[in-house]
Amino acid sequence: NEGTIEMWVAPRADGSDSVYAQRDHYLFHYAAPNGDYISIAQSRSAGVVYAGGRTAGQWQSAWGGSALMRSWRAGEWHHLAYSFSAAQNRMRFYLDGVLTADTNERRYVPPASTGDRFSLGGNLSGAVADYLIDEVRIWNRQLEAAEIRAQADRLEAPRDNELWLSLES
Repeated sequence: NEGTIEMWVAPRADGSDSVYAQRDHYLFHYAAPNGDYISIAQSRSAGVVYAGGRTAGQWQSAWGGSALMRSWRAGEWHHLAYSFSAAQNRMRFYLDGVLTADTNERRYVPPASTGDRFSLGGNLSGAVADYLIDEVRIWNRQLEAAEIRAQADRLEAPRDNELWLSLES
């Protein structure tokens, strides 16, 4: 119902490469058995990174044109953050600590919590994103804009009680 998902991402090729226009690239994907889903993705047609999904058959998103990735260079790191709150009825998306989208459809309804898996670096169907992903953090609260800016600017080592998981198989 409330939280923030943040991560550092870098394209494997330049953002203008045709690989990013061939299909959507899912960086985070959660799907419930009833068909509800939410994701952080890069749109093949627009080249925008965003958060969005379907709940109860209705699309909802935090999508904005200022999150365009076509000018990114291969290996260039960017901080993404998706914050959401059912109580505040909003979902927000940040790129490099800057708010790029805020509750496009003027609602946030959380997806069903009955799913038992989520995916990083691709969707649950196995389509792999052409991105490097690092330092993923999943918070149980909606971070404020200043906190997200601070996380995007962060250079220090991991803090006490932060859990870092290997992404190797």
